[in-house]
Amino acid sequence: MKRWNVKALALAALVAAVTLSGCDAQGDGSTDSGFDDSDDSGLFPNDGTTPTTIAENGTAITGNFICEAGIQALTTGATTEVATGGLVGGPLTTLLNSLGGETLTALLNSVSNKDLVIDNKLSTFATYSLTLGLLGIIDSVDLLVHANQTVSAGHYAVFAVRFPAAVLEASLLNQVAVRTFLGDTQQEEILVDESALDLLGQNLVGEDRLFVGVKTTKDFDTASIALTPNVLSANVGEAMYVHELCTGGHFVTAP
Repeated sequence: MKRWNVKALALAALVAAVTLSGCDAQGDGSTDSGFDDSDDSGLFPNDGTTPTTIAENGTAITGNFICEAGIQALTTGATTEVATGGLVGGPLTTLLNSLGGETLTALLNSVSNKDLVIDNKLSTFATYSLTLGLLGIIDSVDLLVHANQTVSAGHYAVFAVRFPAAVLEASLLNQVAVRTFLGDTQQEEILVDESALDLLGQNLVGEDRLFVGVKTTKDFDTASIALTPNVLSANVGEAMYVHELCTGGHFVTAP
């Protein structure tokens, strides 16, 4: 990944060292959350070859990310929710209540298997699908992960995502955004714009995958990943796959 657009960063925290029942302590003080990074399908190898766009306090971190823990390293009470407009809490509820029944149903159906982003496996994934039924009505399709507790700053809020080759080649996506929130208040944000996504499409051999997010500098209780489509080509069907929310990991030199 050679280009990115980072805006208003300073995320919050995921991967607090919380010892879960039945988990074994590791030598580095972290806990064994049962994270499974063995991807038998080969869709998302966790070996340091995946392009990475992660920032800390607005500064891009050099190297490629390796995911070591999901949200279950922090809590077994995490939940997921489909949203829009970069909103959570009361503001999101107000917006959803203003949508017609058909539009709301289309939005809620636009992310399938959403809980697979919190199942501690890189081999499974949620699927974003975009249809003309949402065109001009919503700004984005968002997937929220609620930790249901406050996560302290210093941990990662990084999503493992994958894009269909045809979507990248046709430049059908405008932007991917990762945000953190504390209550209704946005804490941090990183934006990957179309120019950066286009670079993935130029060499799809092992580069249709991306780790994107932040090393948080503010507390948070919700992390989200939002997809904004190109309005001229919104009826693209399957547009993005989200494999996991990573809360722990480390960087290696990009090959």
